[in-house]
This record gives sequence, structure tokens and C-alpha cells, in this order.
Amino acid sequence: MSTSYRAAVRTVLRHATIVVDHFHGVQLVKMTLSTVRRHNTATLRGRRGRATAQSGGRPGADCYTAAKT
Repeated sequence: MSTSYRAAVRTVLRHATIVVDHFHGVQLVKMTLSTVRRHNTATLRGRRGRATAQSGGRPGADCYTAAKT
């Protein structure tokens, strides 16, 4: 649940109980875990993204261009 949404509910409905359904709770945990994982990977390996750059962002694009030449 976003901080801005929670603040808006607290402002307008002061006595309301804020409830988060299972799907959105799990979604928030997975997004947070992915963010931490990406940060740790970038910090430990000193890079972002793939180990080898691929042209155009398409998987296998380098193999195709190398075979053409």
C-alpha cells in the first residue's frame, strides 16, 4: 500500500481500519525483495544488467549478427 494512499485515508477517515488484501500484500513484498536483490547484485558485481551487452535488448541478437559476418 502506498504511503500517499495511507496518508489520504488517515486524513479523510481518521477512525477507519486500513486493510490490505493478500494479493497486494504479497505483491508489495515481492517488489521490495526484487529491489533489494537488484541493489545487492549491482553493488557486489559492480554492474547493472546482463554480464554481456546485447544489441537492441533482444535475446540472441548478438549471435545472429555474429553469424551473419
